Amino acid sequence: METPYHSRAIINPTYNGMEITIPPKKDTFVPAFLIAAFVGFLLLEFFDPNHVFHSAENGRPDVDLMIRLTAIAFGIFLAGALWLWYLSGKEVITFAFGELTIYKERSITKAKTYTIKEAYNFRAVKEKAADLRPSRHGYRRLPRPWKIVNSGTIHFDYGPKIIQFGRELDLAEAEYILGRLREKGVIG
Repeated sequence: METPYHSRAIINPTYNGMEITIPPKKDTFVPAFLIAAFVGFLLLEFFDPNHVFHSAENGRPDVDLMIRLTAIAFGIFLAGALWLWYLSGKEVITFAFGELTIYKERSITKAKTYTIKEAYNFRAVKEKAADLRPSRHGYRRLPRPWKIVNSGTIHFDYGPKIIQFGRELDLAEAEYILGRLREKGVIG
């Protein structure tokens, strides 16, 4: 017998609004991808240690080596940041004092704050067909660990921009969250 779906999102009413906490969706692809990327970057870093410690001819620094080491260091930093997000990150959306704040804890992004009066047309949007793949249980979102920042199932208009939050939420769960927010009078 199939058990009912348990929501990932935790909705907490506060004395002045609402707070929604969404942990990242656990997927076996993310750790495998990050481990492979980390090992690959380390192999690139130490593949030829003699090349790392010697400069080019004429005593000038090896520009190719500096570019390669900078790219590898950047890749190791991104893999570490994604790993930290996957292990203990969460998306916290707070509706309080007339403001909507989207904060991704343990992420390399900053919190963004929006005025609720300026935000309109809150809606749940189904994932794009390009981001879905068939699986045993219907369709599933393609794992894209590098898309932490600009993705989400809940969309709203803010001036000429479309803002998104609620990464990898099911459409029904996103609609449930929007219903609870409308029921409490937090959004229109």
